[in-house]
This record gives sequence, C-alpha cells and structure tokens, in this order.
Amino acid sequence: MKAIIVAFSDNHAIGNNGDIPWMGQMPADMKRVRELTENNAIIMGLNTFRSIGRPLPRRENIVLIDNEDIRAEISEKFPSVIFANSLEQAFAQVSDDKIAFIFGGAYVYRETMARAAELEIDVIFATEIHGEFEGDTFFPEISPKSWREVEREDFAKDDTNQFPYSFVKYERVL
Repeated sequence: MKAIIVAFSDNHAIGNNGDIPWMGQMPADMKRVRELTENNAIIMGLNTFRSIGRPLPRRENIVLIDNEDIRAEISEKFPSVIFANSLEQAFAQVSDDKIAFIFGGAYVYRETMARAAELEIDVIFATEIHGEFEGDTFFPEISPKSWREVEREDFAKDDTNQFPYSFVKYERVL
C-alpha cells in the first residue's frame, strides 16, 4: 500500500520557517504518526529530513535528493538513510512487506497529490489541526472529486493537546 500521512491546519499550513507550527503542542498527532509509520517506510524531501535532524527509528527512511555531495554528507552521519531521485525510485526501494508513507514536505506532497492515481496512492491519513496558523508551506486542497472521506474522529483540546483536532482517513476515488 502507498499512503500520504500529513498534519495540516484549517488553512492547510504544514510548516513555517522549517518548523511545524504546532510543534510540541499536539502529542496525539505524534503518537498517531509513530503508530502508523513504525515498521514501514517514510519518503520525504531533503528539507523535511533536515527539519527532523535524523532518520526516524524503526522505519525505512527514504530521502528524495539527487545531489551526490549532500547524499555523501548524510550517508556519512546516517548510513541507514536510503536515497532516491524520484518518487518512482523511492517506491521501488520500499521493502515488499512495508507500507510506503509520503512524509512531506510541501513539494513532495504537491507532486504526490497531482499524480496520486498514476502513483497508485490510495489513502491519506490526515490530522486536521483546527485553527489558523501562520505558515510558509501548505498542503494542497483535497478535492472531493479525487478523494472521499471514509473515517473521522474529532477531539477537543485537552491538557496535552493544545488545539482541537480530527484524525481523518481519505481514500482515492477510483
């Protein structure tokens, strides 16, 4: 299976100055990401990898980059990182028993959403953070012509999660 995993705000912000706008304020989202992606593969762009600062444990970490010098620099520090020049090459490197999750950032999400049918992306696992956030990177609109909502769990803010949020699953319309 190939899926997209993302958290975005009501105005579709996913990042601001290289950080997640609600970083550290939504542990429920981080827990869900961990539960869904552990023992699977995550595919991300270089900026997303750099913002995380390291490969995430118990996952195949695949970084989209074609610059050999940057690959060498990352490989020296993190030999487990896998590199790909394209989404097709990234998917081809995912172990057969793993789910491939598109993990960001904005450019990778845009390309994946635009080519979802061609790339056979079937599912979006979204955490919708209810609020407007300042951002410089955004997740594309989810078109109801291409995607249908199949599951939704709504949550109020609480002692540990600073904003109301929803876990939403979308499936691609065939």
